[in-house]
Amino acid sequence: MSIEAPVLTVEEQQEKWLGEAQKMVQQHSASMSQAMSADKRNLQEVLKYSSLMLGELRTSALSPQNYYELYMAVCTEMVALESFFTEEVMVHGRKVEELYEVVQHAGNIVPRLYLLITVGAVYIKSQEAPAKDILKDLVEMCKGVQHPTRGLFLRHYLSSMTKDKLPDKDNKYEGEGGTVQDSVEFVLQNFKEMVWLWVRMEQKQIVADPERRAKEREALRLLIGFNLTRLGQLDGIDLEMYVENVMPRVIEVIANSKDTIAQQYLTEVMIQVFPDEFHLAKIEEMLQMFCTQLMPTINLQAILTSLMDRLGRYAVQVKESGEKRRKWERNALAGMFDCFQTSITELVEQKPDALDQERYALVMLSLLKLVLQAYPDRYDRVNDMFAATAKHLGSMQLDAKTVSLVKQMLTRPVEHYGSMSSVLDLDGWPILLVVLESGSRREVARDLCTAALKSGEPLNTVEHVAKFFEFIKPLVVTIEGDDDVKDEDLEEDQNLVAKMIHMFKNDSCDVQFKMYSATRKQFGLGGEARMKYTLPPLIFSFLRLAVKVRKALEKEEDVGKVTVEKVLQYVLGTLEVLSSKFPKLALRIYVQAARVADRCDMAEFCNNLLEKAFLLYEEEISDSKEENAELPSLVSCIISMKRMDQEGVDKFTKKLCSYAVNLLKKPDQCRATFMCAHLFTKAEDEESRKKVLDYFKRSLKIVDACTDAQRPALFVDILNRYLYFFANHNEYIPAKHINVLWELTSKNLTSDPEDQPGLATPQEYYDNTVAYVKQKQEANDDGVLWNEVVFPDS
Repeated sequence: MSIEAPVLTVEEQQEKWLGEAQKMVQQHSASMSQAMSADKRNLQEVLKYSSLMLGELRTSALSPQNYYELYMAVCTEMVALESFFTEEVMVHGRKVEELYEVVQHAGNIVPRLYLLITVGAVYIKSQEAPAKDILKDLVEMCKGVQHPTRGLFLRHYLSSMTKDKLPDKDNKYEGEGGTVQDSVEFVLQNFKEMVWLWVRMEQKQIVADPERRAKEREALRLLIGFNLTRLGQLDGIDLEMYVENVMPRVIEVIANSKDTIAQQYLTEVMIQVFPDEFHLAKIEEMLQMFCTQLMPTINLQAILTSLMDRLGRYAVQVKESGEKRRKWERNALAGMFDCFQTSITELVEQKPDALDQERYALVMLSLLKLVLQAYPDRYDRVNDMFAATAKHLGSMQLDAKTVSLVKQMLTRPVEHYGSMSSVLDLDGWPILLVVLESGSRREVARDLCTAALKSGEPLNTVEHVAKFFEFIKPLVVTIEGDDDVKDEDLEEDQNLVAKMIHMFKNDSCDVQFKMYSATRKQFGLGGEARMKYTLPPLIFSFLRLAVKVRKALEKEEDVGKVTVEKVLQYVLGTLEVLSSKFPKLALRIYVQAARVADRCDMAEFCNNLLEKAFLLYEEEISDSKEENAELPSLVSCIISMKRMDQEGVDKFTKKLCSYAVNLLKKPDQCRATFMCAHLFTKAEDEESRKKVLDYFKRSLKIVDACTDAQRPALFVDILNRYLYFFANHNEYIPAKHINVLWELTSKNLTSDPEDQPGLATPQEYYDNTVAYVKQKQEANDDGVLWNEVVFPDS
């Protein structure tokens, strides 16, 4: 009976092979270390065991990722071997040339080349031969390994061992050892061969599964990019050398690779490792290569974005440094926007599939950042970008990511400038806004309002106000697709718009009036739903302006063509529109407007406004609770009139008194009646002033008709009103009346009072009143005969 071995998965088999190889590396490394020990130092055994150790790198069984693990294990041991060779040459006097010849006798090519590179590094360090010759010899010999994985790692080892030994400007290897041009030739040749090997990994299908193979190749990309990084670190590469020698050859290698992964990664590395001024000098050639020589499957957005981001930051650095720049650099900085814009336009026209809507939006967002960084005052370029983006995306159904990017484009200038007047100079802004659907437009417009309020910068011209409303049009009028806007969202939006009214400011009354008039016109387009949020603050702004104009005229200052009459006429007209849809809201504003008209000595307008208010009260307020709630504001308004003639006061006073007695509930009648007593305090004739006492008596009669539970609170209220007039020296409210009322109040407190949630109980109110009077009696410093007031228990 035979027992079959378990079948291993691909991953398990790889793990097994890697473990076995690593174990052999450790064994041979131990033997090599023993041979290198101070008491032995046997070169032949060192070469023997190091060759055996390096021989593990000859395997073809491992995947690139696992081969990398094995390679790193070997490289760790090779550090000690390099130190041994260095001691042999520097301390023990062995000729490095002899050592260089000896290692070439290793049996297999992979160990032989690793040993040759290690000794070659020591050879260069010893400076017994020109570095350029050794470098050329090593890079040529590495051609002996053509297997993609083995060759790639071998050449990476060559790059690593020689990275600090390349002839460069002002280093010890320059001169007889070579020039920076020799280093460039070495690195570029090694780079070219590594790219070729990297691409062959795809062609030879080192890993069968395409997706896994791509991941393996992606994981190894740093090995190849290391060459470009080293090129970028060479101090001796100046602009002329880069333009004439380095860049064309790097581009040639990248273009000839004809491989998506290679071109994508190497192009991005090229952008990152070389100085910004080098890119700036050859910006046209780079963009030409990106757009015409790369594979169709390349993600050009990532490449263009990376380049624009770098040059944008460089433009800022140039500006902040304040250093005088060379003429070509100034010209290049001035013209790089046109280069990018032209390339993007040609790319979209010639290769429509190269940039889908999301990638196109990403590219334009990066171009916008570049413009804001390099040309902050060139609003025309921002406008051109907005118009081009709107033209390209306007006919498409945008996905969520593209919508988000367009919104970022619209908000970026707002964040950058921090000045609303600067943003309003961007005529292309509303053009791009139209690309979005209604919900997104409202979000952007809302962000614009928020930013404007946060900045605190006033909009001080009619033109800016008009432009601002054009920018936030989705909030001001109903646009297609707005049918599903929730009431709470509409309220939030309109409250934000209403706040903006307070940002429209100008020292000129005439200009201020024109701005408000333009605002009124815009709000008129918003419909009934928006009216109740936007018109009230606008009306109050008009009223403030009326007072401002009145004061200016009193000081004989120039106010232009605006007059108080014209302002109040706008108020009256706007209130008529508001009252047709929201009469209760309009009623309250009519009352406030009448106060302002009286303050401005505009009797006719004041009378007209009050007539409208009283008419609304009579015709539109039918609920008893609402009548009772609105009555105090009307009474207060008439009391506050300072310039209204007595005839007008009497007319409105009579109406108010009739409203009071017609209230449905007796407690409401009582309170409204003693409130009306205040209307007679400023009467010119004595007969009218006596009515203060008459109305108090009427209120007490009404109390008699109330229930026992209602009376305590009413008596305390009336008592406090009596005390108010007594404290204000009203000759018709003597102390004896207060004493009688106090007695009545005290007796009625024994009743079980009616519950009034949120208010103090009648007893608490009464106790506070007693405490107040006692305090006044003790102070006796306001000229009132408080001592004549006698408490019931005295």
